[in-house]
Amino acid sequence: MSDKVVMKGYKAFKKGMICRDKQYAENTVFEENEAEVCRTGMHFCSAEHPLEVLEYYPLVDTDGNMTEFAEVEALDNCKTDDNKKYCTKKLKISAKISFPALVQAAVNFEYEKTPTDTKVKTTGKNNARIGSSGDDAQIGSSGDDAQIGSSGDDARIGSSGNYARIGSSGYYEK
Repeated sequence: MSDKVVMKGYKAFKKGMICRDKQYAENTVFEENEAEVCRTGMHFCSAEHPLEVLEYYPLVDTDGNMTEFAEVEALDNCKTDDNKKYCTKKLKISAKISFPALVQAAVNFEYEKTPTDTKVKTTGKNNARIGSSGDDAQIGSSGDDAQIGSSGDDARIGSSGNYARIGSSGYYEK
């Protein structure tokens, strides 16, 4: 269990900015009495893992409604058991953002932590972190384990791949 004070992150909501039957609003601070991971408090994903919100909300719900997203800032201690999902008693909801903006936040974070000598890649290398291809590409257009891209056997966000998480094809698309 880790405690942190004031951190930024991302939160997903059902249509209308609703989470766990609670109505949220942009540019508003919300408070609850307790915060325990997966039990009480307001939950969000860290700025390091913005796409983790898709583990808790589908991109599109069963009624065809797109999940809504917002940048958030925890204004009280945060608790986590996995360093990806956090809860707090006091959470500021900033402006709503689009899904492409959420993806861009993930790209920006990966780009910032990528060593300078590997930041610009346009052709394949098997362990490319940002580039157009590679077996372990994190951000790119292809790669067996592509995290964000258009193809790859384990693509997380893209249009194809055997284990595509968000996309139009793949043996195990979701």
